[in-house]
Amino acid sequence: MKIRIESDFDDFYDYLSDSNETELIYKRFTKDRMNRIKSLKYLQKYRIETLEIKQPYEFLGEATEVEIYTDPNSHGTKGKRIVKLDDAIRNYYNYPASIVTKPDDGMLYKYLQIGSRRFQMTIDLENKTPKNLVENKSEFSDNFMFPIYSIDYEIINSEYIAVDFMNIVKLNDIGVNYFMKPEEVIGEIYKFYKEGRG
Repeated sequence: MKIRIESDFDDFYDYLSDSNETELIYKRFTKDRMNRIKSLKYLQKYRIETLEIKQPYEFLGEATEVEIYTDPNSHGTKGKRIVKLDDAIRNYYNYPASIVTKPDDGMLYKYLQIGSRRFQMTIDLENKTPKNLVENKSEFSDNFMFPIYSIDYEIINSEYIAVDFMNIVKLNDIGVNYFMKPEEVIGEIYKFYKEGRG
C-alpha cells in the first residue's frame, strides 16, 4: 500500500508518504482549497441548503447587521466580522456578506469524510470544544470526489444549514489524531485512489 503525498503543509499521517511512488499521488495544497463563497455555491449544486451570500445592500429590510467576509479564502471563524448594515454598505460594499447566524443550540455539526469513513463531530461554538463524535456507516460519497473533506452545519430555525465546506482539510487541527491512526488515514486515501475516485 504505497501513496505519495504532495502538500504545502504537514499533517500527522504524512510520514507514511512514499516519495518513490509515481502512480498514486494525493495532491493536498492550500491553493486548491475552495474559498468560502465558491465552496457554498459548490454545495448548492447538490441541493444542500447553505447560508445565503449576497452584497451588503441586498440585506436592506432583512437585517440590521451582517457578517462580512473580509478574507473569503479563510474558513471557520477566521476572515469574517460582524458589522452594522449601514457600516457594511458604506465601507464593505464590494465584500460578500451573510446574515449573522445564531444557531438554535449553540453547536456546530461537522460532517467529516476520510476515504470511506464518515464522522459527525459536535462542537460547542462558545468555547470551541468537541462535545460528541459519532462514526456513521462507512461508504464512499458519490457526489464529492475528494479523499478528505468536511461540511459544517448549524441548526438555524430548526433546519440544518451548511455554513462552510472544505475540500482540503488539516486533520491534525480538528483532533482526528485522537481517534484515527495514521495507518488508517493513509489506508483510506489509498482506497479512494485505488478505486479510481480521484
